[in-house]
Amino acid sequence: MKKIRTYSLDKRKPIEELYDSYAGLAKSGWLFEIIYLQPDDVSGQKISLPILCYRTPKKGKALWLIAGIHGEEPAGPNAIAENIAYLNLLKIRGIPMVVLPLCNPKGYRKNWRYPTRKRISRNNRLNLSVGSAIHLLPSRENPKKPRQKKPECPEADAILFYALKIFPQYPPKLVIDLHEDESITAPYIYSQGMLGAEDPVARKIAELIGRRFPLKKTGKTQFGEFIREGIISWTRDSSIDEFLAADRIIVKGKNVNGPAAKTVVVAETPIPEISLKRRAAVHGNIIKSLNKFWKMVR
Repeated sequence: MKKIRTYSLDKRKPIEELYDSYAGLAKSGWLFEIIYLQPDDVSGQKISLPILCYRTPKKGKALWLIAGIHGEEPAGPNAIAENIAYLNLLKIRGIPMVVLPLCNPKGYRKNWRYPTRKRISRNNRLNLSVGSAIHLLPSRENPKKPRQKKPECPEADAILFYALKIFPQYPPKLVIDLHEDESITAPYIYSQGMLGAEDPVARKIAELIGRRFPLKKTGKTQFGEFIREGIISWTRDSSIDEFLAADRIIVKGKNVNGPAAKTVVVAETPIPEISLKRRAAVHGNIIKSLNKFWKMVR
């Protein structure tokens, strides 16, 4: 891929370098598909940035690895690019896998959280997170209807439509979603799976992050979520993580069985005053622990 101007003040990898690294999976026999071509504009020139998914040929209960949902959180996409050889090793070991390495390439390139704006707008909540599953999750008031009729943005529609298509072939058993947070200095993580804060994988990931950054172990988040030993359980945030953990979802107006992943962990690292190199190293440690986590959920 030719050179594309990418935000670089934090020394993130240029986006074409990420794509070149991810292509190493396809070269090693992974199946890959373009989920969506995200429109972008660089110096007046219209381009399309692909949102890609890589899958192992081996199907079955699977490990899902997700990154890059928010564009100002580059550690996950960079860490995946730096650990392609390890992911290929997991494939050789026979672990069915689904990897979504860069879910919001436009946001990554511009350092924008969302595809169409840098930050959330209180006056207009449309076209927001590419990781929103609000149109597929049951409403609290009426479980026969979704929380919202329309998806948050075209990217979210495409990513969740694709997840719907493949999860019966790759039922998620272990899901790791790599995130960051520029509003915190003491991190915490989310455990959306059935075991919540008792999930041994969630506890291990909290421990890995806690070795580098002091965890916020108790109290509440800015959203009022309770923290227990650095872990928040079962939050209803309408995200792809909640979707992959859900036992019931809404598809074509019907309440049907959901992916119901046993373990779904959203790993968070703090951004303020910490180099991307240090943050990506922590995400890399999580990736290099995936075989251990897989044995734990089995």
